[in-house]
Amino acid sequence: RDGSIHVLAAAGYFYPRHTQMEIKAGGLVSSTSTEGSDFDASGEGLVLGVQHQLPCQVTGSLEYSRISDRGKQVNSLPDAAGNAVKAETDRDTIGIGLQRGMGRHTTISLNYGYSRSTANIPRYSYRQDVWSAGITYDF
Repeated sequence: RDGSIHVLAAAGYFYPRHTQMEIKAGGLVSSTSTEGSDFDASGEGLVLGVQHQLPCQVTGSLEYSRISDRGKQVNSLPDAAGNAVKAETDRDTIGIGLQRGMGRHTTISLNYGYSRSTANIPRYSYRQDVWSAGITYDF
């Protein structure tokens, strides 16, 4: 074990009248501790999402999140100018998904997520595309 993270999150859900829509809004705070302390950080984040019933018994979802982490210690890697700094990272993620029930116990899903992480330490910045598909069976 080289680290641990503790997260406290809360979310609220809103169901507009006369629609088949669910709106979600929430926030989180986190604390990360690691061996070597390069990734020790405090963070906060925001999550917004909407889910809606589409034709053919398909449910569509769209979600956005922004998470900001601030390092607790000076990092062993320098910033772009070569200075010793505490890491500061902002991560934006947008996801879209489709889900459909296939009988009483089975659901299939297809999801796409795009993340962009920007940091004051260049090595910690990245862009990422993630596709996933799944089959869930509830017992």
